[in-house]
Amino acid sequence: MSNKARCSSMGSYMACPLLLWFDKELGKQKGSALDTIIPERYRAFGNLCHYGIQTRLGCVLEEPSPEDYIEAEPMMLELETCVAGAVKHINDTYGVREWKAEQAWDNEFLQGHTDLVCGNILVDIKTTGKMPARKQIATDHYWQLLAYHWMTGATDMRILYVNNAGKWVTLSNSIDLSKPGVQRDVETMKRQLENPVYWANYGSVCTKCSRVSECRSENVPFVADPTEIVPVHARGGALDDLGI
Repeated sequence: MSNKARCSSMGSYMACPLLLWFDKELGKQKGSALDTIIPERYRAFGNLCHYGIQTRLGCVLEEPSPEDYIEAEPMMLELETCVAGAVKHINDTYGVREWKAEQAWDNEFLQGHTDLVCGNILVDIKTTGKMPARKQIATDHYWQLLAYHWMTGATDMRILYVNNAGKWVTLSNSIDLSKPGVQRDVETMKRQLENPVYWANYGSVCTKCSRVSECRSENVPFVADPTEIVPVHARGGALDDLGI
């Protein structure tokens, strides 16, 4: 395979492993299968939100583009509220620390960049319009954090959810790596990356996949018709423990 899997897409890969084949085998020629169109102002807001939180926590980073400031200009008051609330959440939870931002990581199968890391602590920042219930971690983000755990060895992993309207900030609970269900999921993810088994799982992930129209073309691994939907995760595992 020509490309390594991206941690940020791990949830989608586990939902439909055929996407993993698309991104790793064809990614260099055609771009990611999960390329989605995001309104420019929200993309810019996300960039500036990440930058603001990271720099106020002491990280030194390259300034975002002038275009980001122009696109996000109508949302600057919301941005300031989000950044201030996010930094307070981080400091209240962990105290003042020497954070590192935008570090590149990889291993034999994975690649990715982390938003905030300090020792065994890892925090990923997500801008969103929907507040998570009871500080839970969304399914896609759960798999992303497990991928980071495998690459970095981090053991305290959380998502910092930041509302893109500036109304709230929530730091999720940390994944409990001591739970058997979580360890089963880590091993399932590793097996899938090390020795992929491909099937097409047609469902919600298709709405954001740029290759849905060619999914059964001659360019992809054979998938029987009708496709059997194979569950990655059995009942009673870590996602059920998290209430997801």
